[in-house]
Amino acid sequence: MADTPINLNRVRKERARSARKAAAERNAVLHGLTKAQKTAARGEAERISKLHDAARRDDSAPDRTTTGYAAPEHPAPDHSPSDHPAPDDPEHR
Repeated sequence: MADTPINLNRVRKERARSARKAAAERNAVLHGLTKAQKTAARGEAERISKLHDAARRDDSAPDRTTTGYAAPEHPAPDHSPSDHPAPDDPEHR
């Protein structure tokens, strides 16, 4: 028999850790990306980001969302009765 006692919890945890590490290595080989693929994907993401930023529109007129105040409204047109005769007016038949 051994002179020193064996910690069974430590042995169990070491076996589980090595099994998880082996599974992780298998998954990395099966499902992982190569360095070239990662670099290409990163470059494509940067290109799309730059294209998106270049197409951004800058509005020169401030609106309520940027200033907190509503833009001035145009005055309503004056529709006085003298400008538009009544439909039954004999002069306009």
